[in-house]
Amino acid sequence: MWRTLVLIELLLNALSHTAALGEDFSALAEIHPSCFEQALSRTPQKTSETKIKQTSRIFFLRAIQKIEVCQNAYPELKPYLTAWKEKMGTSQIYCGDDFKEKNQTNSKIYFPPDFFELLALQGNVLERESPSFQKTGFRTSDEALHTFIKKGFSLVEKDEDFKTSSNAQDLNLENIKKCPQKINLSLSNSLTSLCTQEDYDKITKPLTTALYERTLSCDLNLGCIETLAQWKKIEKFQQRQLCNKINMNGACQYLIHTQKSQLLRFEPHLWETRKKLKSRISLFLPKTTAHIPLNLAFVFPDVRQDYIKVRDLPCFKTLFKKDRNGELFTRAIKEPMNYPNPTRFIHGNITLNHHILRIIEATRGPIKTLPMCKDPHTQDAILTWLGGIHERTLTVQKNPIYMTATKRALSPVSHFTPEELPTRLDQHKNSEELEYFLGKTLIEEYVHALQKHHPDSPQYECPLIVKPDYQITPNRKTTPTNSSQTVD
Repeated sequence: MWRTLVLIELLLNALSHTAALGEDFSALAEIHPSCFEQALSRTPQKTSETKIKQTSRIFFLRAIQKIEVCQNAYPELKPYLTAWKEKMGTSQIYCGDDFKEKNQTNSKIYFPPDFFELLALQGNVLERESPSFQKTGFRTSDEALHTFIKKGFSLVEKDEDFKTSSNAQDLNLENIKKCPQKINLSLSNSLTSLCTQEDYDKITKPLTTALYERTLSCDLNLGCIETLAQWKKIEKFQQRQLCNKINMNGACQYLIHTQKSQLLRFEPHLWETRKKLKSRISLFLPKTTAHIPLNLAFVFPDVRQDYIKVRDLPCFKTLFKKDRNGELFTRAIKEPMNYPNPTRFIHGNITLNHHILRIIEATRGPIKTLPMCKDPHTQDAILTWLGGIHERTLTVQKNPIYMTATKRALSPVSHFTPEELPTRLDQHKNSEELEYFLGKTLIEEYVHALQKHHPDSPQYECPLIVKPDYQITPNRKTTPTNSSQTVD
């Protein structure tokens, strides 16, 4: 279905293909010069018309990709999607006050100046929004993209012999489940919602979800097929096919909407990989406030080299001691407290870098006063070693992949838009520190699980499609324990 298609490959290749597709874009949605003039006059940041044009091309490419993905998901809509491409390929975009929305025609589209101010501020619409971007009339770049797509479908609707039923009501929240009542669907709103999965007009839910709920209350014929009969370019035999696909996607959206927290918490692939990650992380968890897990001293190559340089120094042996397992403990903390529940580090109540920072602060006093440590080079070498552990663990803990692995609700993923999720995960999984800390194979396994089984991912494999009798079943809770196992 639409979430399991090739959107990611298209988006990842967008920038590299933009130059090659430049000639195609020259005929797509010609932009009136006044749009660039207004955008430049409204933005205090230094930018140029060339930069805005470049950003516009990428933006248009994203719109085309949305339509292509939609056509792969719903081939029955091809006549309307082809018409969208033809309309947008012969249109002109205007932004000035002399051309308002009411003057929109089949060849001229009006956009508010905010649209191109967005492109000027954004620079690259594949990046996250900046605070200055929030000042425009669009809350997100996706919202602007969907507005652009809907403009094209509005032009398509004007040319259609599209007649609504006189005894039917427009779709709203009240009549979704009223079976005897026939409903009318706006062609432009419907196609926009199907191709973007955005809410249909003002009913605060995508059309797929609305028609799924209507079919549950009525049946497939009254809930969907009779409604789509208004769309003259869809053959009668295609209406049932399209309704089946819409209802399957609607069922998935309904599942995500009503049980997303359970999906994230108990989805078996995510649960298993998080369990492996927590087991790995437990190798680095301290037992007491004075404990420096030996694995932390060896896992990062540069830190390991610094440790080898200082471990035999008299000053080091005065400041630190080893237990019978070879684990390190600072003598600077006179009355260390035990950590009765090491998993507090995993769930974020305590962080490793704060733990190491406390040891560094406790060491600063003795290292300057002990006779064995009076050499400034010795002091610097030991503090450099401790500082390296602190710096590397801080980098790891700020990585979104680590954060999603240690937060049960996977909340950091919500900072990415669905289209960004795979790209951002690929960016962050290549962190050198994270690879040393968690292991490259385990990171790859977890990123794959997020891309395939996190509901926010465009590659999400809806369990209702993969396994129609799918049920959310909580797994038996396990708690990773501290281990003396050595890091690979």
